[in-house]
Amino acid sequence: MGDFEEAIRNIDVYCRVLAKKIIDAEKEEDTSTMIEPIEDLLRRKYIVQKEETKPVEPSFIPLPHLETPLVDVFEEEDRFKVLMQCHCRDQKVTVHTDADSMEICKKECYTDSQGSQVCSDNCQRLDIPVERLRIEKMSSKCSKNEVFEIDIPKKIDSPTS
Repeated sequence: MGDFEEAIRNIDVYCRVLAKKIIDAEKEEDTSTMIEPIEDLLRRKYIVQKEETKPVEPSFIPLPHLETPLVDVFEEEDRFKVLMQCHCRDQKVTVHTDADSMEICKKECYTDSQGSQVCSDNCQRLDIPVERLRIEKMSSKCSKNEVFEIDIPKKIDSPTS
């Protein structure tokens, strides 16, 4: 019963707005805003033409030069472990450190639309406490599932957070 009452209220509001527009138009006596009778609006047929357009196929081919790799950093009691999504078997990966961060760079090469091979270094900066780590003991490997793993032991005298 509630839906019926709501429909009646909506019709009532519609009729009030329509009547107000008709009264306002008659007061202005402006012929440019002539309001058509509702009967004519209901009888009018509209023809909608649909343009034929070729749908754009989504590209399911991975484009490695457009992807941002996923990076996870795990802190354990005695070490940091960094996991980075990377085709490390096909790419050269280097790790650079400075006073307050680490940067992982990988050289990526791909063939552009003109057939030329384009190579670029894509780097990701990681804000990890390098001063608490033993960078000289860092080890890295490329796993079979295309994940580049970096294992960095902490300094023994460093406090854990």
